[in-house]
Amino acid sequence: NRFVEASAIFYCLYSYKKDDLRIPYNLGLIHSLQGKHQAALEAFDLALKIQPQDVDTLVNKGATCNDIKNYVLALEVLERAIQINPKIPEAWSNKGIALNNLNLYQESINAYNEAIKLSPNYHEAWSNKSVPLNRLKRFLEASEACDAALSLKPDYAEAWSNKGISLYELKRFDEA
Repeated sequence: NRFVEASAIFYCLYSYKKDDLRIPYNLGLIHSLQGKHQAALEAFDLALKIQPQDVDTLVNKGATCNDIKNYVLALEVLERAIQINPKIPEAWSNKGIALNNLNLYQESINAYNEAIKLSPNYHEAWSNKSVPLNRLKRFLEASEACDAALSLKPDYAEAWSNKGISLYELKRFDEA
């Protein structure tokens, strides 16, 4: 968590080695962890100039776009990553987030299903899947998705919160 020092090192390295993808990619990760999303996007774009097909950079750029609520760009970037390598569960899960926020709920569920198919223990994808299910009023399925997330990570607060929403809508108020 020594982001300032790490950034300084990567910026120094970048002045000597502008063609090394790892430098701007790692700067993007550092900026993203610090909540400096615009700087993260600029760093990821530098990395993509070096290697336009780098899936890790595309996935992290897509996640950052979700963080700043630019869901259209997130979807575009994540679809590009998935075209290059459809076997990355994080790409599908982040695509699910973007689709959900664009009110494309069934498409969002489909994206989460792909993430879960690739990584059945992906507790965030299970929990996130409950959000569009709730929006489609499929409350029992949403509760079951939360149960799956909680079986994998019993202390996952977001899954508990999502499950509470589902149970409330099912009028199971005491459980909620």
